[in-house]
Amino acid sequence: MKLLLFDIDGTLVNLHGAGWKALDRAFMDVFGFGCIDFDLDLNGKTDPVIQESIMIAGGREIRELNEQREKLSERYIFHLENFVEQFEKNPVIPFVREFLELSRNNSEYISGLLTGNLEKGAYIKIRKWKLDKYFSFGAFGSDSAVRGALVPIAVDRAVKIYNRQFSMREVYVIGDTPLDIKCAKDNNAISVAVATGNYKYEELLAYMPDICLRNLSEWKI
Repeated sequence: MKLLLFDIDGTLVNLHGAGWKALDRAFMDVFGFGCIDFDLDLNGKTDPVIQESIMIAGGREIRELNEQREKLSERYIFHLENFVEQFEKNPVIPFVREFLELSRNNSEYISGLLTGNLEKGAYIKIRKWKLDKYFSFGAFGSDSAVRGALVPIAVDRAVKIYNRQFSMREVYVIGDTPLDIKCAKDNNAISVAVATGNYKYEELLAYMPDICLRNLSEWKI
């Protein structure tokens, strides 16, 4: 049996910066400064790490963030819900829904989420387009700021739900960034890179994932 753990942004959906815009509003609400103009590479990072990067870029102390982290997350979720609700285009990346349908109808596959998003934010990003029905569990940025630590968390949750053990060579970490590849390699899981986000196929290939795809239609199951 194969355990498929999916990233969200750039892998399942492309919300064209809705999360970044929501975070900008949230930082303005809580700390009085926005982040939309900061030149930060946030691809593949967990939400807690992203928040810390913004505080540093804004010349503020992490202590302030820790004191206000819960409030910041609440404001972020509030704004994210509004941005997603107003989102008119279909953000689901081509071939994603077809792949999820195929894997759901194949008893050899179990699908979960593995994302740096806070859990509430993760489901907001996929629920409107009914992708949430494909995932019975996941591991999130609200579980750990360290992306590599999310793999054993996700596996442990799958073990409890499905009452069976998984070797790491049955675990596939699917994402669109080099950090997704590293996350898999750090856990001896199988890395599946998909060039549907901000990285081109050749760029991802340089990080030597176990499987590299231009899109999910290339992965025959």
